[in-house]
Amino acid sequence: MTAATDEGDAAESSPPSPAPLRLRGFIGRSLALATSASPRIRGASLYVSLHYLALLAPVVVLVSVIADRRPALVSAFVEGVAFAALSPDEEAIVSLLGLSFLVVFLGVVALAIDCQALAVAVLGSTAVGPPLALREALRRSRQSFWRIVRASLITWLPLVVVGQVASGFLSGILGPATESTALATTALTTVLGVPFAYTVTAIVLGDAGARAAVVRSFRLARAVWRLAFVVALVGAFATELAVFGFGAAIGLVGTVGQAVGLGFGSGPATTFLTLVITLLVVASAGSLQLTVTAVVAAPQVAAFLGLGEDAAGLDRAREEAGSGAPARVRWVSWPMAAGIAVTVFCSLAGLRLVLDPG
Repeated sequence: MTAATDEGDAAESSPPSPAPLRLRGFIGRSLALATSASPRIRGASLYVSLHYLALLAPVVVLVSVIADRRPALVSAFVEGVAFAALSPDEEAIVSLLGLSFLVVFLGVVALAIDCQALAVAVLGSTAVGPPLALREALRRSRQSFWRIVRASLITWLPLVVVGQVASGFLSGILGPATESTALATTALTTVLGVPFAYTVTAIVLGDAGARAAVVRSFRLARAVWRLAFVVALVGAFATELAVFGFGAAIGLVGTVGQAVGLGFGSGPATTFLTLVITLLVVASAGSLQLTVTAVVAAPQVAAFLGLGEDAAGLDRAREEAGSGAPARVRWVSWPMAAGIAVTVFCSLAGLRLVLDPG
């Protein structure tokens, strides 16, 4: 899956000079690209939603039963009550919850990286043609996964550190947990992240290695810095808008749920209905994540190709798909399958302890 991880590094020795690209009409072009790719994005969204459900459903079921049968344990888990204050059964249940949440966190991070690669592959192939099938886009995502991880450590991790330092500094001036502090921190990290706006696209489309992708992104951003700024700004705005919208939707669901008496501690029928609604929200979150990622990636892809860069990375997915060899792309990767198995095991073991404590 990760063979020839940094093959693209050698290809960066003599990068082509970027061609001029007009800013006028650029946003319209990006939206047109996202619209053209929307049927394939919907298919990929279903793929991500099913992964979210498989990963999170066991944990949601376990939490719902605990909240119904032993609500005090939920508070103990959230508040981090010491194990010494718990019985052996309760200690085991809290440990299983902790392991489940750790696996879910790692799985969600992996899915977020998959979403980036899938969105760029689908959008890029739509732009240059012929469009990749979902299995081919997934193959390209697997080929790019660890490159994106390494590139993120080079670019994203320093930005997070700078953002935390800036947030602490601004909190001392503006006060803690203010919207002004969050907005200023987001603006700062967005500006500092402009040189890295094309990193993921350079990996997925340009077939660059992690370090070479960062270098290529910096070169393209420096060549047409206004365009890179627009790409970064659109990405930040779309992400913030999606977070706000999803948070508002969750708040609305919670308000309506309270009004009609939904909850995990209100009897079997109400608990079941709450569980179903929660799982629907989980599936919607997966679909929304890929959709927003595609909206964020569309300007990156349009600018990357408009500046004269190639999409040789897509040929690697097509060549392997048309090589005559049996398809080697699993719909569920081995690490993800292992994560799902762990959450299922934790859920079954936890349910046994909750329902049959003796």
